[in-house]
Amino acid sequence: MTLLSAETLMFFMGEEIGAQKPYRYNDFLKDRENILGETDGSGAGMIRCYRDLIALSIHQDAIRSRNIVLNAVLPASGILVFRRL
Repeated sequence: MTLLSAETLMFFMGEEIGAQKPYRYNDFLKDRENILGETDGSGAGMIRCYRDLIALSIHQDAIRSRNIVLNAVLPASGILVFRRL
């Protein structure tokens, strides 16, 4: 759903394939994900989902619109409620 939100989507350490291994700073190379390999394996469904959402956002102006009205801010829960124009 973040792909459809008002911010810029950024992936972190294998989120685009549904990475299963925890990110650990000190021994990253030992436990890193095989992102390219997983695009055809267990991560294929996640990659396909993101590709479909990207294609949808390219063809739907309402999803890409930067004209946003902020309706509510709920700081305790970290929720922003917005409407695209």
